[in-house]
Amino acid sequence: MTMKAKAAIMVVAVTMMVIFMTTASANEELSVRHRRGTLTQCSGGKRVPVRICVKTAEGNAVQSRGTDSDVRVRLNGANCHSPVYDLESSNDDFEQGDYDCYGFKTYDVGTPVNSIQVLLVPFRDSWLMDSMVLRYNNAQPCLRFYLRWWFTNQTPKTLVGPTVVNCSRYSL
Repeated sequence: MTMKAKAAIMVVAVTMMVIFMTTASANEELSVRHRRGTLTQCSGGKRVPVRICVKTAEGNAVQSRGTDSDVRVRLNGANCHSPVYDLESSNDDFEQGDYDCYGFKTYDVGTPVNSIQVLLVPFRDSWLMDSMVLRYNNAQPCLRFYLRWWFTNQTPKTLVGPTVVNCSRYSL
């Protein structure tokens, strides 16, 4: 099977998954529903490397796209979900036009990674996320979630329907 055929099958499989998230405050546990029931948090077992790059949208000076809030993510896989991770560095991350990359290890959530939940905590200001690229367990290809989504409060958002992309195009 060719790489293009494998990528097409992966996109179809990911988009066919039925996943949604209940609204939760920053202090409540995030809840994820999966077509087979509620996903549980992964515990124990193999830990795998994850690399996530986030593009903050560009815009005019009247309406800033960046945020000073902390950005947290959780991966939802075929088997379970990861703990929540802070995407942070010593830089001033998530500013207008920035492309910020982060790496961490997490329990194996299973493939495909169906969605990523994103949360701003504590909520300080709105943020326009342009896209997010995920490299899971050093796999090739990567998954790109493109949406240009405004985060205007502490309500988590779930990114679904990724596009399969070549990792080398995204500094991964």
